[in-house]
Order: sequence, then C-alpha cells, then structure tokens
Amino acid sequence: AVLAVYEGRADGGASYDDARELLMAQYPDVMEKVRVIAYTMEIPSHVVAARSDLDPTVAERLKRALLGIAQTEEGRQALRQMYGFEGLVEARNTFYDSVVMAANLMGVTSLQELPALY
Repeated sequence: AVLAVYEGRADGGASYDDARELLMAQYPDVMEKVRVIAYTMEIPSHVVAARSDLDPTVAERLKRALLGIAQTEEGRQALRQMYGFEGLVEARNTFYDSVVMAANLMGVTSLQELPALY
C-alpha cells in the first residue's frame, strides 16, 4: 500500500505499523512523500487457525508444537528470520476487541455482511 501511494497509483492505503521504514533504503524520500494520517488500535497479526472440522486432538497437538517452537533459542531465531517476530502466544478473545469495535463502528454485525475478498 505504501509503495502504491508513493508511486501515485493510490491516493491512500493501510499497513501495519509504519511500513514506510521498510522502503527507506530503496526510496529515501518515502517519509516525506507518504504521510501518515491516522493510527488505529493494535490488531492481531500472524494468526494461526485450524479448520473447524479438524480433529480436536490434532489441533491441540499442533498448537502445543507451535507454541513450543518459540520456547527454544533455535525456534525464536527461526521465527525472527522467517517472520520478523520472536514468539507465539495462545490467542484470547480479547485480542480481537479492536477488530470487533471497528466492525461495530462500520455497522458490520456478521461476517456474511463483508464482501468476498478472494
């Protein structure tokens, strides 16, 4: 989104954090040309989900294995190299409060109201 705004292909966009920093090496004037107009509340990222019909025992084993990866230095290093973060935590419903609040502000009360993006 930031690159599209920078290149004039879009009037605006949204990104995690200040994504302009990722482009500074290649586009040194990106901080001047692309202006942040607002920040939102924190939202969850890098969500791992399982299909609803997955055997609960398999889902639990997978969850424990993934959480275990971040408990070792080798695992944290792999997560850092592949994804840019160092750990994993088990999700709680409260992690999504900001998403629910934003949906409520937009008048969205069910997922069926959202347009298909795929």
